[in-house]
Order: sequence, then structure tokens, then C-alpha cells
Amino acid sequence: MSATIDPADHTGGTIRDVEFFEHGDDLLAAYTNENGTTYLYRVTGETRNPRTTVLADAIVDDGKFLTVYPEGALLTYQHPYAGIQRREVAHEWFDEPVLLLEELPRRRGSR
Repeated sequence: MSATIDPADHTGGTIRDVEFFEHGDDLLAAYTNENGTTYLYRVTGETRNPRTTVLADAIVDDGKFLTVYPEGALLTYQHPYAGIQRREVAHEWFDEPVLLLEELPRRRGSR
């Protein structure tokens, strides 16, 4: 799936807090929070449909790692320490696609 996705298309912003790695057929994304804890995600696809982002654990939008919070027909996209980055009406499409992320399980004893 992710072999057709180029992460360079999604890292043009001023906040670039996601690193991408290829592992077999998977494209992985590593996000390190402000406390130094790194979370590993699998890139599951890309979309311009805001409703699809609700199903993802997180997204990458223009280089920014964001989580999605639905509030009725309004979707709020928040960066963990930079705050709200955008709000979208669920029925309107993004101008540019965002990457969909699925968090991978963490091992016991990992940081």
C-alpha cells in the first residue's frame, strides 16, 4: 500500500516532527513528543476526505503530526504541543491529501 506514497509530498511545513522509514512493504512514521517519547506508526494511506481522518490514530498534514477530534460536523486537528492547527467541516474536502497513521503496539519496558 505505502509503496505508492511519497512522504516528501507531506513534509513541506514549518513543523516537521515526523521521520519516515521504509520497512519491507510498509512505510513507517516515527513521532517524538516533547518529553522524548517516540511513537511508531504505519502509514495506511492518504486522503483528501476529512471524514476518513476520524478513523486514523493520527495524521500527517504538511509535515505536522496531528490528532483528530470530531465535534459534530466539525473536525478539529490538534498538534500535541502547538495546539489547534485547523478546523474543517466534515463534508468539505482538503485541497491537498494528508497521510493516515495507525499506531503500532508498544513493547513492554519501552520508553
